[in-house]
Amino acid sequence: FPICVVATMSAGKSTLINSLLERKLMPSKQEACTAIITKLKDVKGSNKWRAEVYNKDGNLLQTCNDLTYGDMERLNSDDRVSTIEAKGNIPFVSSDEISLVLVDTPGPNNSRDPEHKAVQSKFLGQSSKALVLYIMEATFGSDDDNALLQRVAESMQVGGKQSKDRFIFVVNKLDDRRGEDGSMTATLDRVRDYLKSHGIENPNLFPAAALPALNIRLLENGTKLDEDTIDETEMKVRKFNRNDNLHLEQYAVLPASLKKKIETDLFEAKTAGNKNQEALIHTGIISVEAAIRQYVDKYAKTAKIKNVVDTFIGRIDSLNVEANTKNQLLQNQQECAQIAAQIDAINNKIDKLQGAQAFESSVNEAVTNVNNEASQIVNRVIEKYQAKIREEISDWSGREYRSENARDKVRQMQRFASNLESDLRVELEELIQASLINTGDSLIKAYKNKLASLVSEIGVGNLEINIDPLSMMGGYIPDASSFSISSIERTRRVVTRRREEKTYENRCWWKPWTWFGETKWVNEYGDENYVRSGELAQA
Repeated sequence: FPICVVATMSAGKSTLINSLLERKLMPSKQEACTAIITKLKDVKGSNKWRAEVYNKDGNLLQTCNDLTYGDMERLNSDDRVSTIEAKGNIPFVSSDEISLVLVDTPGPNNSRDPEHKAVQSKFLGQSSKALVLYIMEATFGSDDDNALLQRVAESMQVGGKQSKDRFIFVVNKLDDRRGEDGSMTATLDRVRDYLKSHGIENPNLFPAAALPALNIRLLENGTKLDEDTIDETEMKVRKFNRNDNLHLEQYAVLPASLKKKIETDLFEAKTAGNKNQEALIHTGIISVEAAIRQYVDKYAKTAKIKNVVDTFIGRIDSLNVEANTKNQLLQNQQECAQIAAQIDAINNKIDKLQGAQAFESSVNEAVTNVNNEASQIVNRVIEKYQAKIREEISDWSGREYRSENARDKVRQMQRFASNLESDLRVELEELIQASLINTGDSLIKAYKNKLASLVSEIGVGNLEINIDPLSMMGGYIPDASSFSISSIERTRRVVTRRREEKTYENRCWWKPWTWFGETKWVNEYGDENYVRSGELAQA
């Protein structure tokens, strides 16, 4: 069962994953540090993580039998690497019934492979049922954050309660707050207002401090830490335990039964004098883990049971068909002659073309309908995204920009368009799925029935069709990164600087006031490249 971890730059995504793993595995830095997709599958029975490393074409580059933090840093810096699939122990869940997979995706500005954005968009898409951990800071508001949240809001508006439940918003890095920053309640209210402004009502909000939680767990499991980290962690333990405002577990959106369980664990830690465990609960990470388990129990296990039942029934049906076929072959030694006669009869029916024209007409009509409906869908979706682009560039009109400023605008727009492109692809797939592929399935079913009508004694084998709607319209989605302003760049003469200059005109020895010359300011000119905002927007 997949859990997609999403965040903008420097929100502490890798640190939060490490705190869930109770070890340092994912590279974490202040700047963006995730450039690949990492899939971490829960497998019990080993303390080591084993990994397979793939390039963007899906070819295996190498295997690691004991994946370490150093390995992950090296692989993350390797331009050949696109995806890492690793197996190991995720401590807070049991893999007896459901195998959890943490999927770490790159941030919007740090994706090495354009397909990574499409992967993230699919997890955020309306048809996905994957749990999404959205990591954010209390200081919010970047353009990338806005784009991601807009995608999340659109997905949460369809699909009922599960679509809302599957998004867990973790407000990270709250351990650095001081008394003058105000109450935690006020901070979380501001976050709710921010999410509401993006169309996200009543979010599942979880305040957390991932770094102290990780370091506490590393101390507890005997991992060797440097003295500075130990001192800082001990200070954070005292800070969390004495400051009621930092008891983050009390603000988590959890059912009463789960809150009661956490309160009981907290009471036991206090009674036992276990300061580290007490502080760990206050970091909010325990609450995040409880929310994940709750979603898995509520939705994933139910879906798993249904899949098992369906598979079991299908297997029984399959075995019965096979057994019946064997019995028929054993009982009828004259089978070959009968089949040959049936084939002759089929050929005669085909030659007569009875009903073929009617079936061809229905196929043509279905193709026409699909074509018209698909065109309407594509136009509607494209118009939606064109409106977003028009809104983004609406404040450009009537201005001129210096070339360096224009290039900044272009880079900003390229990033905006790149994010839209992956969302557009996924939305087209979801919408066209309903019309194109479903119509194709109905035509195949009709074709099977047509074949079956030729002779009922001979069954028609399973027919499968795989349609990739995006491959038929890939040419309509341009690459935003290929744009250059050189075609619309203009040149003009401008004053580059003013300098002071002395002149000694009309200087005479009998006029002392002319001896020192006259000072005046002189303009120096140069060429400046610029673009007009209207042309930039049109381009």
